[in-house]
Amino acid sequence: MCRLGKVVYSNCMAYTTRQSLLDGMRQKQDSAWEEFRTTYAPLIRLVARKKRLTNAETEELEQDVCVTMVQRDALGKYNPEQGRFRTYLGRIINNCAVDLIRKRPSQSQVTTRRFNSIPAETPEPANMTSEWEEFLLGKAMEEVRSRCDDLTFLAFDFHVRQKRPAKEVAQALGISEQKVYLSSSRITQRLKEAVERLGKELDKP
Repeated sequence: MCRLGKVVYSNCMAYTTRQSLLDGMRQKQDSAWEEFRTTYAPLIRLVARKKRLTNAETEELEQDVCVTMVQRDALGKYNPEQGRFRTYLGRIINNCAVDLIRKRPSQSQVTTRRFNSIPAETPEPANMTSEWEEFLLGKAMEEVRSRCDDLTFLAFDFHVRQKRPAKEVAQALGISEQKVYLSSSRITQRLKEAVERLGKELDKP
């Protein structure tokens, strides 16, 4: 019996942005917008968490980002030659989050979005790089987890992510220490490859 705790993982595959998805969004296809929301919702929630938004504000932020993308024709105005997609999307998320904070009862001044007035070369919002990296790792984790057996991933999770001794993990899972080290090495390498690939796919639509 494993005494390291119960772990539940998602089996869903990480989605990668394709040109067809963006074309569908520009054509106002509901399915494309839903895929976009599902793909980038984790990133939006990361920003919300860093800005200490409430659960209600986080839900509103997800909706506001999608509405802004539609109303402002944000994708139609995006020019890959002027900057990375994550920077572009990051500004939209950040501006929507700031608007929500300013709309709190303690704030007397409510301002409108200034997205269209921000030049393309504007730097990424503070901490956006770390949030993007965390977002990619989460996507990569989902993808790698769905492609390996439970025992292999648990060995990696307990030994690498939770930093448990290999001997303890081996005893808990009923495998050899060599299996723990081998599983940890393989999953780590797959994660690195997935993060690199997803970074390219999601950052350059």
